[in-house]
Amino acid sequence: MLAFDARVVGVHELAGRPAVVLDRTAFYPEGGGQPADRGLLSGVPVLDVQDVNGEVLHALGGSAPGEGREVRGEVDGARRRDHVQQHHGQHLLSAAFEAVKGAHTVSFHLGEEICTIDLDQPLAALGPGVLRDAEALANDLVWRDLPVSARDRTPEELQALPMRKESAKGSRVVVVGEPGAVADATP
Repeated sequence: MLAFDARVVGVHELAGRPAVVLDRTAFYPEGGGQPADRGLLSGVPVLDVQDVNGEVLHALGGSAPGEGREVRGEVDGARRRDHVQQHHGQHLLSAAFEAVKGAHTVSFHLGEEICTIDLDQPLAALGPGVLRDAEALANDLVWRDLPVSARDRTPEELQALPMRKESAKGSRVVVVGEPGAVADATP
């Protein structure tokens, strides 16, 4: 979802900028290594989005609309698509490193210029051959144009999936390929 209507339920400040809390939002707040969405709120630039104590604050590059006001949110679609592609690519590359060398991802960071993945093994332990093999496997997964499914799963479905780690979001899991056919289920 890239466009939505909402109502302002709170007006705050975030990093010296006016910020609003909405009754609903399609803006993704910064978190888990992924930058926040950007866009517009009734024509006012949304410069940052943060989850602060359970409230999603939308920092604005102009005046904040008053509490109770109806607003139109528009997420920057190009930025969102870039983040989605980087995030999905990270999952594929993480699965490839695990399959090729048993190297587990401990963290990752998406950015405008670079995306980094931190593994539990030093670069020297991987070597050029492992890097080439992981890259080839990740590219193979991309070129196979596998289906991607993101949804809540039943406990039985979760047990049948080859999960790399426990889901941090409950039963919502992303599966690449047909369940059981590809060794990458990513929470």
